[in-house]
Amino acid sequence: MRDQAQTVIIGGGIAGLSIAYHLALEGMTDVVLLEKGLLTSGSTCHAAGLVTGFHTSLSIMEMRLYSARLYADFMKEAGDASGWHPTGSLRVASGKTQLNALKQAVSKAKGIGLDLELLSPEEAGRMWPALSLDDVEGAIYLPDDGWLDPHGMTSLLAQKARAMGVTIETGTLVTDIELSPQRAVTGVVTDRGRIQCENVVCACGMW
Repeated sequence: MRDQAQTVIIGGGIAGLSIAYHLALEGMTDVVLLEKGLLTSGSTCHAAGLVTGFHTSLSIMEMRLYSARLYADFMKEAGDASGWHPTGSLRVASGKTQLNALKQAVSKAKGIGLDLELLSPEEAGRMWPALSLDDVEGAIYLPDDGWLDPHGMTSLLAQKARAMGVTIETGTLVTDIELSPQRAVTGVVTDRGRIQCENVVCACGMW
């Protein structure tokens, strides 16, 4: 195992591997990712993998839109191995207040290029015949939404990060983060040794 790096990422789920991949894209490849078990063996392996571009927050919508486009690009490269399945989705408003909130968010979403369509209850019912229209005031349809296999996508991110120079160590438990007297990071201690580093990214979720 390496004994120094510019950046150490703790956590081998989809968040940690996405961070490693995007750092490498920016040219930061002096990176070591540490995972105490196997990749995706934490909360990532329990995720449903649903992906939507819609949110009431503009900044979160922008991040989600980026993610969906990234997954679509990966699917063009890797096909089914990417684990990405674009299916589209319906978001249903069960009251006038909810519908008004959706309408306000729709205008923001269109402003950043999110593809979506506001539907009447009848149009939503034709799209999904199993939908009960009782109390439904309207819906939005997002054709680019879908779901992914979290393990498959994380594995693909790991493959791409490794190809760009990122080091990934599994079966490596982080036991301590060392700080200087000025509270700056100086190293990470693991059950396999110490890694001197300048930056630590904690991507291990609730663990």
